[in-house]
Amino acid sequence: MLVSIKSPLYLYEVGRRNNNEDSIYPLADRASADDRLFLVCDGVGGSEKGEVASALVCRHVPEYLAMYPIERFDRNYLDQMLTYVEAKLSEHIAENPQCKGMATTLTLLYFTESGANVAWCGDSRVYQFRGGQIKYETEDHSLVAEMIRRGELSEQEAETHPQKNVILRAISGSDKPSKLDFITLEDISAGDRFLLCSDGILEAFNSQDLCTLNNHGMMDIFDMRDAIAIRCAERSRDNHAMYLLEIEAVQGAATAEPQKDAADVSKVSGATQEPGRVGTKTKELAQAQTAASRAAAADKSNSSRAILGLIGAALILTFTIGGLKMAELSTDSEYNKYLAEGTEEMLNQDWPAAKISFQNAIELKPDDNRAFEQLEKIRKRERQIFVTDSIDKAREKMERDSLLFGSSDSLGRGDVDSLSVDSVAIEMQNSLESAKE
Repeated sequence: MLVSIKSPLYLYEVGRRNNNEDSIYPLADRASADDRLFLVCDGVGGSEKGEVASALVCRHVPEYLAMYPIERFDRNYLDQMLTYVEAKLSEHIAENPQCKGMATTLTLLYFTESGANVAWCGDSRVYQFRGGQIKYETEDHSLVAEMIRRGELSEQEAETHPQKNVILRAISGSDKPSKLDFITLEDISAGDRFLLCSDGILEAFNSQDLCTLNNHGMMDIFDMRDAIAIRCAERSRDNHAMYLLEIEAVQGAATAEPQKDAADVSKVSGATQEPGRVGTKTKELAQAQTAASRAAAADKSNSSRAILGLIGAALILTFTIGGLKMAELSTDSEYNKYLAEGTEEMLNQDWPAAKISFQNAIELKPDDNRAFEQLEKIRKRERQIFVTDSIDKAREKMERDSLLFGSSDSLGRGDVDSLSVDSVAIEMQNSLESAKE
């Protein structure tokens, strides 16, 4: 299959830490819709240079794929790639003893003709969303995830468990070889979204929260990125990194027509004929006369059929044009009905119903911009409310913690329209760092 994606979106934030141990590939601002490989790694080890481990993995995985290109991305190839990457980490540790003990998680998404190849190690995750539902989700290699699998802990209890950040698997070097779990997802459709994220994202969102952001495509991919950025700035104390991808189209491999074998071809072409006996001239003349009579009759019949065919074609064309015209009028009527309903629902401030009405209109006439413009107004309003609400919550939290809230003038509610969501997150982070100092 041939999978095409829209331009990838990312987050790569230090959060409330002193340094960023997360790494992503492609590097920030370098990803494009032509990329096939995406990585998110979360370094572990703190003072043992976890950020070095995550950066090395994000360097050597694409390096291996470039050196050893392969059509089929399978378990054997993945194991060889991991061995190569672990050897590179061991080389670095040998040259830099201060990095001993460093390690990193890994999530990998690699699009090939087979589908979406997913590999992971640790508690960073890969999600596939479709229509507000989780189509696929990786299973963490962590202590609490293992306790959930054993029935010793519920998912709700795991969110606040004191050992929720303890992982059972990570990539560290050849002396401690690890293992990647692996799956190839073949069920991929246009509109599906893939999210690769470190656990810093999961401090602010659980799986159900992420489903809500993907609910039936009501929030576009840019709004989803911004919503994640805002809540992580408010709630996550860890580094948070992610890649967010939306599938634009999926094309299956073309199937060639089965070729006919030699015997079939000879039968069709008449190349092989059984020899017959030569008749007399009288017989040949009679056959010729019969053939001429049949040809004349056929010509007369064909002429009649041609006339009837032209009449029939004209009638069919007339009915078809009339039917298309009626269908077009019906579509226009339905479109205008949904447009009017949505406008009235906006006036009544019934925003969910208005969104549904405008989306129904867009499905009927995607080239008409009127419904798009109205839907964009609603989305802008929702985004504005989300930003304002997040700023208020962040302000309350920082006041409770007796933190100084710097740049308060620029973050006033009246200035929200002039600020992008990313700048809000940056201002909030700068305020927190200033307060720590």
